[in-house]
Amino acid sequence: MDARFPDETRNSEVEKEIIRLNKPFIIVINKCDLVSKEKLDKTKARLSRIAPTVFVSSKDRSGTTMLRHQILASACIKGRDILVGTLGYPNVGKSSVINGVTGRHRASTSPISGHTKGVQHVDAGSRIMFMDTPGVIPFDENDEYVQGLLGIKDATHLQDNWGCP
Repeated sequence: MDARFPDETRNSEVEKEIIRLNKPFIIVINKCDLVSKEKLDKTKARLSRIAPTVFVSSKDRSGTTMLRHQILASACIKGRDILVGTLGYPNVGKSSVINGVTGRHRASTSPISGHTKGVQHVDAGSRIMFMDTPGVIPFDENDEYVQGLLGIKDATHLQDNWGCP
């Protein structure tokens, strides 16, 4: 999720399916360097009731060690490789978080939404393999204005409905 818009970049359909399948689930909130500590604390208090919640800043790599430890702690089978799927809205920084955890630029990134076209496997060491995926948008999210504000859709691809000359 994006720390600036945690509720707007939360995909409850995906969360419900992960819980239904009884898979380990970690909520990762990226871009935490862009919001106040007070807002982060309120968000964490609320979301921690659902699943372990980790704040990350891909920009300064804070929280990446904590995320690595949480992944290892959440692994169902000790001593085996851990495949970690990354799911979330476009442009929340999924690939950047992976790069932060690996300590290297292994997953391709771009500020333009939709850069990740297919699944990429990224070895993060310590038995952790990430599956970087393209962004997932809920079926009912059709509002282009909201998509533009959240960075889901590149602003250059939005229709001009403002009637400006």
